[in-house]
Amino acid sequence: MKFHFPLLLSIAWASLGVAACAREVSAPSETKGVPAAADDAPGDPPMREAEIGTPPEPAELLELGATMTGREQVPALYGSGSTGTATFSLDALRSTLEYTVTHTVAAPTSAHLHLGIAGERGEMLLPLTMAPGVLSGTLRLTPEQARHIAQGRVYVDIHSADHPDGEIRGQVVLPGEIVYVARLTADQVSDSTASGGEGIGAFLVDGTTNRMRFQLDARGMVGAPTGVFIGMGPAGVEGPMVVDLTDPKTPAAVSLSGARTIESSEPLDLGRWYVAFQSRSFPTGELRGQILRPGQELYLARMRAQESVPPVSSQASGSVAVIVDSDRSRIIYDVALSNMTATEAFLGEGPIGVRGAVSVPFQVLGSSFRSMRMLTQDSTLLSSLSAGNVYASAASESFPEGEIRGQMRRVGLPR
Repeated sequence: MKFHFPLLLSIAWASLGVAACAREVSAPSETKGVPAAADDAPGDPPMREAEIGTPPEPAELLELGATMTGREQVPALYGSGSTGTATFSLDALRSTLEYTVTHTVAAPTSAHLHLGIAGERGEMLLPLTMAPGVLSGTLRLTPEQARHIAQGRVYVDIHSADHPDGEIRGQVVLPGEIVYVARLTADQVSDSTASGGEGIGAFLVDGTTNRMRFQLDARGMVGAPTGVFIGMGPAGVEGPMVVDLTDPKTPAAVSLSGARTIESSEPLDLGRWYVAFQSRSFPTGELRGQILRPGQELYLARMRAQESVPPVSSQASGSVAVIVDSDRSRIIYDVALSNMTATEAFLGEGPIGVRGAVSVPFQVLGSSFRSMRMLTQDSTLLSSLSAGNVYASAASESFPEGEIRGQMRRVGLPR
């Protein structure tokens, strides 16, 4: 028997993104200067749905696709050169999903659809027919499974004997959408907070229409959220709000979905946009995460005079953010300096308290600048970054041996 299953909400997210799913917590009372006793971690209240707009009529057929690499695995897998592409046709009338997956995995063992947004590992939703090179078939869906697929909450992966947890993976998205991920932590806030919370954000951006679908989840926050927004600024630097993501009906939501139109998708490609949760305890931001492409790694150093070797007395400060590109061929770095005029700045290789060799000299272009550096195959920078043996330093005429310094450390690690 043919029937229309309720794809109303899923197509709203898929085309206009006007629905939201929110977990709401009650707002705490305020005590000046001190978090209120009721301002505890929100816990896991029941889910509820809140509409942000009027959804369109459901479409009968939805075309979707996925680009599969090891870099989209969680954690990212850089050792595999295998790739894959997948196409899907979601049929609302027949409750089916037709798929074709072409891949280069040498010895595949299984393939699945998993429930999970970009950047997180999820439970298996449906198995796919396994075959070398090309696999195809038709799956019967429940209404809930169809909604998840249309909402961008499903990914496809292929497992192998060498990589039993998954060798390549790709998010199932609408044609033209690009996948971005943000991992939110307290130590990414410009004035680091004492919060032990964390969060994950997935962003699906159409580079032609600049339409952005998003899913955000936070947990363990000290205070109930009062706002969620996208800001413009490199890691370690607070910038202006460019997109308000707060659901006015559920401002205290720790889980929300929706869509917005942005002026340009270019800042996302540059890694210069971030997403942040505000709370009553931390009104300027309790959690923050830089919006990056899957597989990119973020390292951050906060530079102070006390960490220089030897320590000096100065009011200067600064930050250096380093993005390691997903293909491991280059780094992109942002430098921000305050209360000093730098004559030299660089990345050096060495542990805390040890002055090491200059690895990446910066061309100083004022108090705030960005650049990139290609990496050679024999470069030790990536292994040193991973081991915590890279520091950022800036010198001045007053302190030619170094006025401020900070150790580079990985932030936004997969949970």
